[in-house]
Amino acid sequence: MTPSLIPQQVIGSLYEKKYFRQDKDLVDQALNRLMADHPLFRSFFETYEGSFWSEHLGYELLDIVDGSETVETSTGVCRNKFGFPPQFLVLTQLSTGQVVVLNVHTDKVYEVDFEGGEKLLLSGELPPRWTSFDEFLKDYFKV
Repeated sequence: MTPSLIPQQVIGSLYEKKYFRQDKDLVDQALNRLMADHPLFRSFFETYEGSFWSEHLGYELLDIVDGSETVETSTGVCRNKFGFPPQFLVLTQLSTGQVVVLNVHTDKVYEVDFEGGEKLLLSGELPPRWTSFDEFLKDYFKV
């Protein structure tokens, strides 16, 4: 997958060599274990590895496989503890009491707190913060 799906401002923000992923197979393996896929999400993580910090939003965007907390581990915790179905991928750290979640089926991205927000997400009543993963990335990497 080429980075052509990735918004230009994101590419411009992640120009340092330390962000370029060396082993793309790890992404494929993680997505298989997660039983979820999304074209831009895949392209982003096949191209870049993090984690990443956004001063603008105040979230740490986790790497899918690298680090002590990852998209894969955080998603697993939310699936086990809150019953998140396979289409939801947790993108940010769990320690903040709120997470950012991508629905790979609808492309919508949600801010979910754990004071009832998880129930609203599961019932389909939580409005998305971002209408697409593309929009989330552009906002996240706003310069």
